[in-house]
Amino acid sequence: MRHRIQTVGIGMLMLVALCAPAWATVDLNGQFIGATGEVLGLGPFPCASISVTQTGTALSLSATCDVLGSPATFTGSGTIDTSTGALTVTGQGSFLCTTPGSFQFTGTGSADSYSISGTVNCAFNVSFSASRCGNGILDAGEAQSCDDAAAAGLPTFDFPGCCTNHCALQPNGTQCTFQVNSVCDALDFCDGSSPTCPDLTQPDGTPCNDFAPCAENKTCSAGLCTGGTPLPAGTDCSLGFSDPCFDAQCDSAGGCIISPTNNPCDDGDACTTNDRCQDFFCAGGTAVECGSPCETCNSFVGCVADIQGGCDHPGSTKSSLGLKDNADNSKDKVAWTFIDGPGSATGAFGDPLSDTDYALCVYDDSGSSPTVVASGTAPAGASWSANAKGFKYSNKSGSLTKAQLKVARGKTKIIAKGAGAGLGLPPSLNGLGLPVVVQLKASNGQCWQTTFPSAKVSNPITFKAKGGQ
Repeated sequence: MRHRIQTVGIGMLMLVALCAPAWATVDLNGQFIGATGEVLGLGPFPCASISVTQTGTALSLSATCDVLGSPATFTGSGTIDTSTGALTVTGQGSFLCTTPGSFQFTGTGSADSYSISGTVNCAFNVSFSASRCGNGILDAGEAQSCDDAAAAGLPTFDFPGCCTNHCALQPNGTQCTFQVNSVCDALDFCDGSSPTCPDLTQPDGTPCNDFAPCAENKTCSAGLCTGGTPLPAGTDCSLGFSDPCFDAQCDSAGGCIISPTNNPCDDGDACTTNDRCQDFFCAGGTAVECGSPCETCNSFVGCVADIQGGCDHPGSTKSSLGLKDNADNSKDKVAWTFIDGPGSATGAFGDPLSDTDYALCVYDDSGSSPTVVASGTAPAGASWSANAKGFKYSNKSGSLTKAQLKVARGKTKIIAKGAGAGLGLPPSLNGLGLPVVVQLKASNGQCWQTTFPSAKVSNPITFKAKGGQ
């Protein structure tokens, strides 16, 4: 009985051994073609001749690749795991990686020994892949037309669209493109005999719409959308695109004529008005003049308070500012003194008798952007008089009523006073924040500034400060 059991057991083991799948052995002997990936934005580079010699686990490789129009040869040797296809090759090149061992390839041969893929290191890493398809040898299952097409397309990477990755023809009806590129284009399908994906089009006479706005009822002809009935001359053909600077109308032959206009428009610049179309574009019109000399125009938001940079500041804390905000605006007042400023001559004042205008600006600079609290002007002209130390201004009807500009003992002193509704004081000084910045601006670019971080008196009617710098 024991002998019988042993016999049955041995028989079962033999049956299991016969039925178990044999381990595939990767054998890469032969010719391949392939390509590297891109290197620093250049490539890929085709390799039209790749020869592999394999003896057991030993493997050698020789490849000739086109690198920037010149042939480069790479040779190396290494090992392969014949059960997994994992391989490594080390060698050198003809004009790249010329030092022995500087060319390294790590990759894998496919289980059916048909292809190779991996990474080449030659002072940089680059992908590499190769296949027996296109090697000029007709392997089992390959179609000659596919092998020829793969070899011919390698230099320009124009590979046959109707061949499998094992160089066999795709069956008739296999789709080889997945999008149409025009209204009369059609999806493409292999015919089962050619390696090339055909460029199929819609049948002639198929209704089409190429979105040309001046003809209707068009049909396909030889892959193009043509013909149709022209729409009446004068039909709008702007396709809903609204722009005041052009006019689009159909002509009698189905064409769309686009003409420039001179319509009013908006150039998007807040500092121009009365903009008008010119040569298809909106041209800026009259420049915006801000209502206050203390403002400048910003192209995005319009007139904004402008604290000028680079002004002279006093060298002491003797300067002062006084504001009086009456219910009767005609009685509003402003008085400012600028003491001990730099200056060795009166030339910085320009010539207010003839061409140098002056503006006094009082700003609330407490927020994210300044605001104008009061302003007054002293334009050049007869209200100014000159003296040995500088200039004086007097005009009872002006927003600035008095001004004195003088230089004595190398220091500048300025006094400016204003009165009346023309100062533009707010209804109340209750919201006036600190610091308060005062500037006297001359039209020649010169300016004088004091900044008052605190106030001696601050209420809805009166503001007084001293010590500004």
